Amino acid sequence: MQRVVCPGSFDPVTNGHLDVIGRAAGLYDEVIVAVLINVTKRSLFTVKERIGMLREVTGGYGNVRIERFHGLLVDFCAANGISAIVKGLRACTPGQVRQETGGIMPGKARVPR
Repeated sequence: MQRVVCPGSFDPVTNGHLDVIGRAAGLYDEVIVAVLINVTKRSLFTVKERIGMLREVTGGYGNVRIERFHGLLVDFCAANGISAIVKGLRACTPGQVRQETGGIMPGKARVPR
């Protein structure tokens, strides 16, 4: 079983988030949407509200699970047997992509539209 994570604050949930989650749900056995708990960031919605919204809009996918996490994403992945991270990028140019990913993109894959 290939389990992946789609991490983010999801504050608020957008159509872009749903597009990425839907594509991942079609490619992988299980998609965990991990909502970041960040007490240092001022949020529009509470974590509980964001989780509720995500559950509502992803309810049609049988292989999508919503979880919350804090700390390092790598620790969350290790604790949950996650083999890959699925993330959308807002960037348009290669320079912006390198900046958003820190220039480290081993095993990078692009999911076509």
